[in-house]
Amino acid sequence: MANAKLDWTGVYPAVTTQFAPDLSVDLAATKAVQSALIDDGVDGLILLGTCGENNSLEPDEKRAVLAAAQDSVRGRVPVLSGVSELTTPRAVQFARDAEALGVDALMVLPAMVYVPKPDELYAHFAAVAAATSLPIMLYNNPPAYRVSIDIDVLKRLADIPNIVAVKESAPDPRRFTDLINAFGDRFVLMAGLDDVALEGLMLGAKGWVSGLTSAFPRESVALVAAVKAGDWDKARTIYRWFMPLLHLDAEHDLVQSIKLAEQIMGRGSERVRMPRMPLTGARRADFMERFDWIRTGLCFEPRGHDMMSGGFLYPPTLPDTDFGILFIETSGCLPMCGHGTIGMVTFGLEHGLITPRVPGHLRVEVPAGIIEIDYVQDGNKVTSVKIRNIASYLAARGLKIEVEGLGPLTLDVAYGGNYYAIVEPQAGYAGIDALGAARILELSPKVRDAVRTVFHPVHPDDPRINGVSHVQWADVPKANDANGRNAVFYGDRAIDRSPCGTGTSARLAQLAATGRLGIGDHFVHESIIGSRFIGRVEAHTKVGDFDAIIPSIEGSAWTTGFNTLWIDSEQPFAAGFQLV
Repeated sequence: MANAKLDWTGVYPAVTTQFAPDLSVDLAATKAVQSALIDDGVDGLILLGTCGENNSLEPDEKRAVLAAAQDSVRGRVPVLSGVSELTTPRAVQFARDAEALGVDALMVLPAMVYVPKPDELYAHFAAVAAATSLPIMLYNNPPAYRVSIDIDVLKRLADIPNIVAVKESAPDPRRFTDLINAFGDRFVLMAGLDDVALEGLMLGAKGWVSGLTSAFPRESVALVAAVKAGDWDKARTIYRWFMPLLHLDAEHDLVQSIKLAEQIMGRGSERVRMPRMPLTGARRADFMERFDWIRTGLCFEPRGHDMMSGGFLYPPTLPDTDFGILFIETSGCLPMCGHGTIGMVTFGLEHGLITPRVPGHLRVEVPAGIIEIDYVQDGNKVTSVKIRNIASYLAARGLKIEVEGLGPLTLDVAYGGNYYAIVEPQAGYAGIDALGAARILELSPKVRDAVRTVFHPVHPDDPRINGVSHVQWADVPKANDANGRNAVFYGDRAIDRSPCGTGTSARLAQLAATGRLGIGDHFVHESIIGSRFIGRVEAHTKVGDFDAIIPSIEGSAWTTGFNTLWIDSEQPFAAGFQLV
């Protein structure tokens, strides 16, 4: 770290500290976050600031984070450490320790024990500066820490040579001009509040200490590069796109918001330490909506279509998993998708995006839980993928509905990663071919709406998973060596071309609950186009008070090509559109 040149220009993300599920410091994940930011072009790192949850860490944990950074940074960029302690003696000691651990500079906050008077503020900063030879940046954040480092205090501190910079996080951009008028170039100014960053850079700040950069480093680097190049049109375009997210940095729950953004972008985990808690409720829902343009932009026209579905690969957040998947489709983000998993595992293994800890086996994080995967690979080709899916169960049996154009129906609802209304052949429904694809598309929304009026399932372990989203038209198989056939409706106008992994899991749960399948039984499932999954009832389990099974689904996928998609924020249909 100490070999990097510190010139106080560019983008310095306030790096998050990553936590394991038990909320211990996850040093490996923290180092991975640091290294990824450097790879994306940032100019320095600030560890153990507000976003680093400095005041939620024990002293030994803070020192461990700084020591570990030696491995991840390797002198590629300068590293600053936050100094945020309850008392001045503790701040003095930590400054000395941080210097011994090889950091390049310090970002010093006021003592946290109470709101100091100007003389106390001066004495605190002077004492820390006297304890170290490192250059110091003072952190002024009146909204967060209820004290302002005013001009009179800075005039006294100007005589201390190693206090060289000020991170200015006051919301009023006039502060930059006032400081430059008062001190000229005595102090390097760094923009410190994300949603006035461009104003700060325009008014004389040399660099940007940023929270949202942790989730969006390339966009942040591009913004500052545009400023350096004098390309103000480009800078304003990036800034205007970025602003709804940058506003999050001005909220008191900025750490939770930034970490959730990191998780969504596949760069870290949203886990925080108490007294902070992850975002919930309306605040979380509002935040998630800000990112939904990614899904709609990819799945809707002009880049997608009614049947479009896909997923994103993410680094693992748990120490015993290989990676994570976020599933997207026209209707939203699914808890689980079987055929999507088979496709992504196949593509990821064949093209070097996935490196299994144990060859032939994967543990994968999905929104619905942890799934186990076994795969067979012949050379570079993955020939089969078998998913041991999440627990599946029959949620309701013998529901009766009336469907216009079809008449009365009796059906079951089962969960296999999503909730399915399962319609078996009966009066009014003679089978898939008797209806045809067009009628299935016409009738399925009516079936789903009718079911929703009489039954609303809620997952016992995760109430965020709720409501019937899919309709499965079950049928007898066409081939002699198959056991069943289906057509799965999802979204608004989509029929699954595969036998559907979560649909097959739900079907297995229904058949097991009604005594038609037992432990170890196989169920070869055909799709509407004749493709196949091999399902198997692996074990009995419980989901809340419901009897359930552990199903497995086995199938194959093939890579058909590569595509590069652009979402231009200035395009009228950047977020996509649908013809209803």
